[in-house]
Formats: sequence, structure tokens, C-alpha cells
Amino acid sequence: MFETAKVSTRVLDSYEYKANAFEITSPGAYTTVQDYPGRTGYWRIGVPPSGPMDSYSFRLANRIVGNHYKAPAIEITLNGPSILFHHETVIAITGGEAPITINGKEQEMYTPIQIKRGDKLAIGKLVTGCRAYLAIRGGIDVTEYLGSRSTFALGNLGGYNGRVLKLGDVLFLGQPNLPSCTLPTVAYAPKPCPKQLRPKLSLNKEWTIAVTCGPHDLVSD
Repeated sequence: MFETAKVSTRVLDSYEYKANAFEITSPGAYTTVQDYPGRTGYWRIGVPPSGPMDSYSFRLANRIVGNHYKAPAIEITLNGPSILFHHETVIAITGGEAPITINGKEQEMYTPIQIKRGDKLAIGKLVTGCRAYLAIRGGIDVTEYLGSRSTFALGNLGGYNGRVLKLGDVLFLGQPNLPSCTLPTVAYAPKPCPKQLRPKLSLNKEWTIAVTCGPHDLVSD
């Protein structure tokens, strides 16, 4: 079309754009992009450690979809997001238990879930734990900052634009065939997690913890 000078805006009517991406249609309570081991080693210059709160469940999710363990994935806090997929892929959800549906049909955790273009994922309120993890095959392609792609929302850095995910955000997946993609390549075929490797999260609402006095606990007479 360029060579024959027949390009016009109507060309777009004949072009089907298939974005290798997904769209946030409901962000959940506090949903962020994290990676493992996160942003470490900067505490003395004012940047605290960043990364997944439950690094074990995070890595399990990546392993289930066949990602490298360092691939960026999504951390979900208390109440999950709703997502519209614009490309075929494989996902897995681990961590705290929550109701999961694809186009209204219930899905299992700790197992690969095949996603088609146009599928709608909904993750509900967690019934155990306070963190869950969503890994997508290929990883989430966000900018690396200070050696990590993890979100540090208070510092407005890392992750997707340095903040929690919001309604309408469109995030792209890793495409190792592109020279510009620096994410680790897919390492394995998707595979369910054996039950003996799944973490057991308690339903208890009360916890007993040990406390010791620190330097800020000094009182004067």
C-alpha cells in the first residue's frame, strides 16, 4: 500500500490489531506488578526493599505457567481485579484462596488456565491469607528500575508507572522475539503444582506474636 500510494485512514478498517496485552476492567483493592527477588540493597539510600510479600507463592505461579522465576507477575491484596485479555495465553493464580472465574465459569487455583482472546478473568475477595498472585505466561513487560520491575507505590517507582493498577490500564506481555524485550524467556511447559507443594494458609483470624522492646520504647521517669 505504501509502495502504490494507496494508504488512507480507511486502511485501518481492514487491519485487525491483536495486542499481546491485557486490560484492567476493575483494579481490586491494591493490585501491583512485582518481581523476584525484588529491589534489594538500597535501604541505606532511602529505597526500601520491594517485591512480593509471599515470594514462595509468587514463584509457584510463575513455575505453573512455565515462566522464569524472575518474570514479573501481579500481586493481589485482599480483593482481586477483573481483567480482559486481548491475546491468547496461559495464566495461574496462587496464594490466598479466592473465587476465580473465566467468563463466569469457576476455575481452579494452582493449575494452568488456558486463556483465549476476549476472555474475562474475575478474581474475588480472598477467604484465606491477604495476598494472591497472578502469573501470565511470558511475564509482564514493565520498565526495570534500580535492578527490579517491582512496584514501590510510596516512592512512585517501578511496576506500571510506579503505582497500583487502575481501571483502564493496558499492560503488555513479554515478547522474546522482539530485540527490545529484556524479560527472561519462558523456561518450561505449563504444569499444575503438586498438592504437597501448595502452602497451607490458616483460617484463623487471631494470631499470637512475640514482642520485644526496641529503641523507641524508652520512657523517661
